[in-house]
Amino acid sequence: MFGVPAFEVMCELLRRRGVGGATALAGVDGTRQGRRQRAHFFSRHGDVPMMVVAVGAGQQLGALLPELGDLLRDPRMTLDRVQVCKRDGELIGAPQAPPAGGDDGLAPWQQLTVYASGASRHDGQPLHRTLVRRLLAAGISGATTQPGSWGFRGEHGPDGGQHLLPFGEHVPAVTVVVDAPARIPARSPSSTS
Repeated sequence: MFGVPAFEVMCELLRRRGVGGATALAGVDGTRQGRRQRAHFFSRHGDVPMMVVAVGAGQQLGALLPELGDLLRDPRMTLDRVQVCKRDGELIGAPQAPPAGGDDGLAPWQQLTVYASGASRHDGQPLHRTLVRRLLAAGISGATTQPGSWGFRGEHGPDGGQHLLPFGEHVPAVTVVVDAPARIPARSPSSTS
């Protein structure tokens, strides 16, 4: 819109409407309408699919869906329940176990996601590095940190920009942890802010 990337406009709309947080994640490879679109080094990635993840009240986000859809040519949107466990270092509640798995015989897994600014530090180190180090030491099955392109959390102004280095201080960092539900609350690094 008027030379501003759609993900920035979406995040700003969500922020103005009081949504708890949103992060835009750049795609590197994907498909859209059956056609493959890949990122290339030193390009603007205008045609590569992106994902904007927002956390807020269901009714609030539901009411914004038409307005968000109007910003995009061909949007794809999903809604899912989440539980906010910590905000700005303040514990809100421990992760609850998901419902028991189905009859398919597969073991259930749980995902814990940490959204932070690249500027967030713990003991002088980037928060995402501290998280992954502690999770590895705790024996968590899997954790991945991905840099975001743009985003905001609560009252914190937007993080983002066009930087060559993916984990600069001015981009969001998203760390996703996956393990068995019984291990997530017990092993999560709750002392990390």
